[in-house]
Amino acid sequence: MLTSFSVIVPVFNRERLLERTFASIASQEIHKPAEIALQLVVVDNGSSDGSADLARHLADKYGREGLSTEVINCPERGAARARNAGFEAATGDFVLFFDSDDELAPGTLQAYAEAFSGPERPDLVAGTSLTQFPDGRTWRRGHRSGSMLLNQLNHSILISESFAARRELLERVARENSGHLWNPELRIWDDWELGMRILLAAPSTVRIDHCLTLIHAHSESISGSHYSDRDFSLYEQAITAAERAVMRSESPEKERLMRWFLYRRMMLAGLFAAESRTLFRSDRLTADQAEALYAESQRIRRDVMRMARKAPYREYGNATLRPALRFAYNYVSRGFRGCASLLRPLL
Repeated sequence: MLTSFSVIVPVFNRERLLERTFASIASQEIHKPAEIALQLVVVDNGSSDGSADLARHLADKYGREGLSTEVINCPERGAARARNAGFEAATGDFVLFFDSDDELAPGTLQAYAEAFSGPERPDLVAGTSLTQFPDGRTWRRGHRSGSMLLNQLNHSILISESFAARRELLERVARENSGHLWNPELRIWDDWELGMRILLAAPSTVRIDHCLTLIHAHSESISGSHYSDRDFSLYEQAITAAERAVMRSESPEKERLMRWFLYRRMMLAGLFAAESRTLFRSDRLTADQAEALYAESQRIRRDVMRMARKAPYREYGNATLRPALRFAYNYVSRGFRGCASLLRPLL
């Protein structure tokens, strides 16, 4: 039976933006199937501005019956560590993670509550999100047909604020990862990697089609607008962590997923190559920087092709794996999109 929701929000230097997020969560009311308590856990992750004090002020300002707010400190830097600290402090039967600069759409928690209390009694409810860019453009992250695991691997359908889950499911996922729900070692793609581990637990899932989250894309929320703004080793670390989770699992999709991990690496090689040209043409890279970035893309490409011939990938390969990887690099490096859809029949 539904009794309480916990919404966990990590905060780092968000004094200017926090109230918008706080208000969007505090205004949520859940009346069906019954009155449900809401706990908001704000985790200050070592802010140097007044974010923590503001969060306490907002707790008083928006306080009401049925809403409790906890403001805790997590001195160990990193969003994953802050979210883990918030999860430890959460008391709700159902848990939702949220970012400190976005908005929860009106009625979101009501929609989640109705889904959880429906006849399927799911472990996981997946929503959709709408990203709004500074120039007015919008992009909706929706559901995709087919394997959720494969869609997570290629399209990140479960991001940090696009799902809610039963506490028991998240605790089980954490136990299988040395007690950490979020991988504290990852600096990027930590929600992608967590989404893989959640789906590997084979939860019963319900999808909600209407938009539940408004994501505000702005310079303070994006540390790098291009893939090549980060070192490839950071992506590699996340991919390797997800691969290990798949290898440990009993997933019937294991062989196919392992092939697609190689594709994920090759896609990054192609994106690095494409960005070496586009960023040079737009004067964002010097000629030497563009040449170095292209050389890095070639190194990654060669490494991926070598990996395809070695264990454990060799045993999961098929006759089309290496040609598909070569095609992926050539296709993506020329700036084309939709490569994953083209290669699904081959991989």
